[in-house]
Amino acid sequence: MTKKIFKSIMIVAAAVLMASLVIIMGCLYRYFSDVQGKQLEDELSLAAAAVEKNGQEYLEELQSNQYRLTWVAGNGDVIYDTQSDEESMENHADREEIRQALQNSEGKSLRYSTTLLEKTLYCARRLNDGSVLRISVSSATVWLLVLGMIQPILIVLAVALVLSGVLASRISKHIMEPLNSLDLEKPLENDTYEELAPLLNRINKQHRQIDVQLSELQRKNDEFTQITQGMTEGLVLLNEKNIILNINPAALKLFHTKKSCIGKDFLTVERNHDVSHAIQDAFSNGHSEIRIEREGKEYQLHVNRIESNGTVIGAVVLAFDITEEAFAERNRREFTANVSHELKTPLQSIMGSAELMENGLVKPEDMARFVGHIRTEAGRLVTLI
Repeated sequence: MTKKIFKSIMIVAAAVLMASLVIIMGCLYRYFSDVQGKQLEDELSLAAAAVEKNGQEYLEELQSNQYRLTWVAGNGDVIYDTQSDEESMENHADREEIRQALQNSEGKSLRYSTTLLEKTLYCARRLNDGSVLRISVSSATVWLLVLGMIQPILIVLAVALVLSGVLASRISKHIMEPLNSLDLEKPLENDTYEELAPLLNRINKQHRQIDVQLSELQRKNDEFTQITQGMTEGLVLLNEKNIILNINPAALKLFHTKKSCIGKDFLTVERNHDVSHAIQDAFSNGHSEIRIEREGKEYQLHVNRIESNGTVIGAVVLAFDITEEAFAERNRREFTANVSHELKTPLQSIMGSAELMENGLVKPEDMARFVGHIRTEAGRLVTLI
């Protein structure tokens, strides 16, 4: 901000300085041009009176390196010229100042050199005999004056820019000092520019809104913390880069880690390849499950993807202790297998004896033994049941 203010002040100072130089030079050039024009008219009046009285004799005796006098006849032929041979000069009847003098008694014209660095001012007056006396003077144009004054102009510009730079630096620092000392925590207590009042009021309003939102977030965070702290299930929150955002005590105990693991990659806590694969599968498909064993206990991990506005922002890992359920399931399977085996043996014996009796393969004297065997095995079934 300070640099922008400094730059703006410097640009304005340079622009004002350049404009001032142009205006001043223009006004001075116009003033001296007018003075020179009036002086030329006065010189012409004096010369015309002298020529009227003494004729060419006056012009021959006249010596001037600044002014040039030309005596032109009514038909445009040059009678005499103070700087050139009149015989070598062309007819002047078509010259603007000559035509004006012949028609209106007086005439003026201005002609520039081919380089536009010099101009010649002509004034002409008709004499009583019908001839015209013309006086001319050469002077520098504004461009030549600028070229001639380029060195002092550059010096003035350099000095002015240095002074402007020093002042601009101080002014910009002075302007920025109240802004840099603003206490944004207490915006309404700042004593600064009136123009900043709407901004400070808006900042104060936003502070109140932020405080309310922070209080609400803190309340929800406390509720979440209390809920997760009391859970017997392990809970781990991960972001989309697999970084641990939160972990409850049950999960800390399960993965044998500390609270300092928050902010680290989950791989630093759990290096099991199957668990990592389950997390990646949840990021891809939305949900995955896996069972792991730790210190003689069995856990079921449920991994669910978390999305917001259609964008994956993380995942949640829930770990359930299913040791008792798994033990009961194994006991059930073992019991079912044992019962099936125990029931199957007497039934096979009963079915075998009954089949032999049905097919007449049992001798009459052995019939009582087979019937007794069937009754004995049936009794075993009743006992098992």
